[in-house]
Amino acid sequence: MVWGLLCGLAFFMTKNDQEVGQNKGGLLFFVTTSFTFSWVFAMAATLPKDFPIIHKEYRVGMYGVIPYMTSVILTLLPYIIVLVFVQLLISYFATGLYISSDAFFSCYVICVSIAWVASCLGILCGSVTANIGTANALGPPVIMPFLLLGGLYQNDRATPAWFVPLQVPILD
Repeated sequence: MVWGLLCGLAFFMTKNDQEVGQNKGGLLFFVTTSFTFSWVFAMAATLPKDFPIIHKEYRVGMYGVIPYMTSVILTLLPYIIVLVFVQLLISYFATGLYISSDAFFSCYVICVSIAWVASCLGILCGSVTANIGTANALGPPVIMPFLLLGGLYQNDRATPAWFVPLQVPILD
């Protein structure tokens, strides 16, 4: 909610004209990166704490790795749905983005998708190591290629040929 309030105050009632296109782009970039980084770091810090329990239960045959990871990812979804809704509700209407239920819910679905994928990336970073500090240090190097090749900073057609194999999974 703090990010939603900060975003709402920083871009309060931005007008919908050509002069503020940069502000709208900055607003959408801020919302995207705040959802991405907050969920990556939250999940990267959570999984290493659970390693001793997971390892013990795996050794005694209670469940396998795939059912555990699937349950973690699926149980996150209701939590993500509620938190993203609250944050987006505050920032969307305070900033004066296009006031329409279709536009809001389209933005909401996109933000939920961003948060869910980011939490899965955080789970990936957290599952690589049992140390929370190392897991959080892996977050930015994993996220940066997505930000760089996502199309915001550089036109997709201007991307050098050697980055196209990395860009295709990001854009699809």
